[in-house]
Amino acid sequence: MKTREKILRVGIELFLKKGYNKASMALIATEVGIKKASLYHHFKNKEELAICVIDYFDEKMGEWSIEKKKHITSFKQFLHLIIISIPEFRNVEDVILGKEISNDVSMGFNDFTLALSRENKEVKNKIKEIFNKTQMALKKSIETAQQNEIIRNDIDAGTIAIIIHSIIEGAGVLSNFDNEIDDQVFQNIYEELLKLLTR
Repeated sequence: MKTREKILRVGIELFLKKGYNKASMALIATEVGIKKASLYHHFKNKEELAICVIDYFDEKMGEWSIEKKKHITSFKQFLHLIIISIPEFRNVEDVILGKEISNDVSMGFNDFTLALSRENKEVKNKIKEIFNKTQMALKKSIETAQQNEIIRNDIDAGTIAIIIHSIIEGAGVLSNFDNEIDDQVFQNIYEELLKLLTR
């Protein structure tokens, strides 16, 4: 693993274990096994590191998503996959760090980005870019399904994309607090959503 990627992974881990403010550049350098000056060779400050951590997250989630979707051949399969994968979206740090590391963190990646975006406009804009990209990909899939007459043509693809994205984000948060939200609930969400899109 290259030094830059190692810094990003250690940065994520320490941000999630200690919080952004307590995870100092000196501590990150020590954990990586490099001098603090070497760390500044890769990132000019902690803010830039945090932005790059979010880019790294986006890249890794993109790779994960491509791998998950490689056998998908229809819109219905795609919709089913993204709805039943909500529990995995909830714990995205597992995808980035692996469960053996993520089990030892005190906050989730989503918690970290939400907290940091409240204080940092650049982080907020970065998260907004990621959300916009997600919604545009959903919209494109919906429009293609409409062109192929798989789902209704009388619904607005952009609005449905936001609804599906909201379901993914919202159900992920809810399932953190409600142990009764299980795989069957996500299957039911998929089936009801499909009914609305195809009737």
